[in-house]
Amino acid sequence: MSPCHSSIRLCKKEEDMNIKLDDIELRMLQYVLYRNFMDVNRRFFTTKYKDLFMKYQDKLLKYFIPQKETGIVNFMKNKNHDLPEDFELYQLSVTNNEFVDPEPKFGFDDSDYFSSTEEFLFFVRNIHNTKDALLIKYWNKLRPLFGRKDFVDCEPSESQLEILHGLSKTSTGYIQNMKGLKLSEQCRILDVILSKCDKTTAVRILNRCKINADQELDDDDIFLMEMLVRKEVNVKITSKVERVFGKGEDENVWSPF
Repeated sequence: MSPCHSSIRLCKKEEDMNIKLDDIELRMLQYVLYRNFMDVNRRFFTTKYKDLFMKYQDKLLKYFIPQKETGIVNFMKNKNHDLPEDFELYQLSVTNNEFVDPEPKFGFDDSDYFSSTEEFLFFVRNIHNTKDALLIKYWNKLRPLFGRKDFVDCEPSESQLEILHGLSKTSTGYIQNMKGLKLSEQCRILDVILSKCDKTTAVRILNRCKINADQELDDDDIFLMEMLVRKEVNVKITSKVERVFGKGEDENVWSPF
């Protein structure tokens, strides 16, 4: 995402197409800049976009402030003597302006609610302003696992929900392996593996193995997965399984991750 360019282009498109730009679009871009997400790119723009910004300043100055980047420009000119003398770079800021909300909000109660622009955009498009209390509950518990609009297709038990919550909080491998599966599919996989394995082995498998939604998971499948995770180098940790299932596990927990 390139919020600096996108905010200006949106205003230009509003004029060119004679349409009404919803303020939420600019608020979203303002929030992305404010939170400084790691996947933001193209943070700087040239005089061409700065002039366009000034053309639409009546709308844009409610959310952004253009700032000249002299340090970067001086560095570039020292490295590249072919740059014209009037070459300039700018970026947008959302602070130190009486017209700009110093801390734009989009989450429910957590200022560090979103890990990426992709997650934030999914929230705005599908969760923000929803009246569905269950959807909000599942989002708050399982948001790293949301990857599709129809993710919530069942009502898991409280036990299933808490275990999935623990996995989504502690296991990046599980998130990568299960992203894209519906909630019912993840509950089925979880139930089958827990019915055939102890908790420590189950967490190892869920963290390590990519499992398809339609995979049968018979005894042979589970056996092969157990062999795969048991062959890995064991590193002693004391809290992984406990953080997934709650307290009460053995103190000596072994895990491959």
